[in-house]
Amino acid sequence: MAKTRHSSNRWALTGLFKRITLGEDPKLLQNEASQLAKNVSSDDIASAQQVLIDEGYSSDLVEKIENMERPALRL
Repeated sequence: MAKTRHSSNRWALTGLFKRITLGEDPKLLQNEASQLAKNVSSDDIASAQQVLIDEGYSSDLVEKIENMERPALRL
């Protein structure tokens, strides 16, 4: 069960970062990011980074994620 939550957090985090890069209004994403930050682990962040790399997202984006602290997920 923990693995399922880990996977869903990874995909939610990946989707959130994709939506940010697409230019969605950060104010609209703020609540979602705040809720996600409560549950996301360093493993989730690492997994989301790998997904983005695998999908061809820029190293700049991945570096920004790497430098984030969990509370900084608040937009």
